[in-house]
Amino acid sequence: MKTTILRTANVLFALLICCSSMFAQTPNSTCVVDNTNDPAWNNGIAIWLNEFPLTTSDNFILTSPGTFVQDGNGNASFTGAVVNANDPSMGFNVNINYVNGTDWAGWSAQGRTYKDAPGIVNNNYLSWYYYELDNSNSTLTGFGGLSGVTLNLTHNPLNYQYGLQVGTAGNLVNAGGGMSGWFFYTDATGNYANNGDVILEGDCNSTPLFDCPSLGADIGDACDDGDANTGSDMVDANCNCSGTFLD
Repeated sequence: MKTTILRTANVLFALLICCSSMFAQTPNSTCVVDNTNDPAWNNGIAIWLNEFPLTTSDNFILTSPGTFVQDGNGNASFTGAVVNANDPSMGFNVNINYVNGTDWAGWSAQGRTYKDAPGIVNNNYLSWYYYELDNSNSTLTGFGGLSGVTLNLTHNPLNYQYGLQVGTAGNLVNAGGGMSGWFFYTDATGNYANNGDVILEGDCNSTPLFDCPSLGADIGDACDDGDANTGSDMVDANCNCSGTFLD
């Protein structure tokens, strides 16, 4: 009986160690994002719609900086307005939501990887955060010459090998802060269906949310109160670092 209990406890402990990083705390931040500038795109780019039939360019640019929000609980969203690079009278209001965010440890533990750009990414992928696209709540809603067109977005690829990657060199274009992620798009009638990409600049990985942000720690974490006469220093419920006096 004791052996069975011990084995069960060991299995549970192993599962906890293995899988807890999948639920790693993501940043709690709201940041400004903008078009990614690169010589390949004369006007920059924010969203690419492969072979989109209603415009003369597949590239769409933000008319003003957009917003990327991470809630600290694995959810994120990108909102803004983009217009076609060749015809600014044709645009979309962007509402793309992301779920199940995690760090590299949690992402790779699921057998997933990252999109690379040799000479740009290097080891930065280790500090990125990764998200799945929310297939039920992500749209591009047309305005101007695209009024009446609504594109529904879903995660690409289907096997979730890659996700939205957020962090330094995350847009695969330059070494600044940014993000990129693939998607599939389709309209309600199925007339427009293909793949696309979000490609943004913005330093959006703030320090993850802690119980005690000023200490960069959670309640119960070990700390150092700076007093040589105390030991077992710990962050208390009032976000003070304190220890017990040594005998």
